[in-house]
Amino acid sequence: MSPVDVDAVGLEPLQACIIGPRTLVQLESNLAATKVALSPGQVARLDEVSATPRSYPYTVLDDPRIKDIITGGMDARIDAPVKPVA
Repeated sequence: MSPVDVDAVGLEPLQACIIGPRTLVQLESNLAATKVALSPGQVARLDEVSATPRSYPYTVLDDPRIKDIITGGMDARIDAPVKPVA
């Protein structure tokens, strides 16, 4: 199973993985990945090893002093996503 196939495994409902196979073998491999089921522990481990560290601009925007400047001191009143979308 290729990394692309692993990425397609365990997607939440209503999520999609865009594939671009160039050969029939690649297409069959991608489609076979839809039949694989990962345990929550396996998904957590994949998430852990593939996580990327936060980088600029988030390292700057996470600074409480910068948040205070950007939000005019209203940061605590703003509903922000718990998990960043990017």
